Amino acid sequence: LVLEYPPPMVLEEHHWRLTRQLLVDSKALRNLGEAEAEALLATCRLGIAGTYMGLHKTVVEGLQARVAAVAAKRAAGAADADFYSHEDASERNELVQAIVHAADLSAQAMPPNNAYLFGKLCLEEFHLQHRREVAERLPETPLMQRLHEPIAQAKAQLGFLVYVVLPLYKAIADMMPELRQALTNAEQRAAEIDLDRLDGWPGLH
Repeated sequence: LVLEYPPPMVLEEHHWRLTRQLLVDSKALRNLGEAEAEALLATCRLGIAGTYMGLHKTVVEGLQARVAAVAAKRAAGAADADFYSHEDASERNELVQAIVHAADLSAQAMPPNNAYLFGKLCLEEFHLQHRREVAERLPETPLMQRLHEPIAQAKAQLGFLVYVVLPLYKAIADMMPELRQALTNAEQRAAEIDLDRLDGWPGLH
């Protein structure tokens, strides 16, 4: 894939090509005008780009800035302070990207059984990738090393929760209180990881 798509968004460009092909071949856009169809496709591409982890810091800081700005306006007495303007295309695009990014990282914000299963599968995938890197004498990805060991699994998952998932879902919950349960779920997954007592952690694979 890296030979076919320009880095750094190799997978995202691949996913976009497949999505566009599916939408066009299925004639899902047949009732839209040409301009509407192109606008929708552009939004889809932007959303898919939101799954690129290189944008994580930008997405989280953007959400946090909007939460802080609206809080300041409401504290000053503004009754109509909105997080985004639906009339502003750039703000709509920012919101789409944030939503898709959050959905892409939502597994640990789901109910326990879903979160454990998804986490185990990710850890196994990373472990197998590292084994292949070693077998093919490729540069070894530090994050994916030693994931056959319980302590490495726990540290990887805890780091992912604390530094990636929780800041994102804290900002989302501040913006959309209806989604606070997702934040609570992720907080519970992090609280369950005791690096000194891993025998009872359900996240081990």
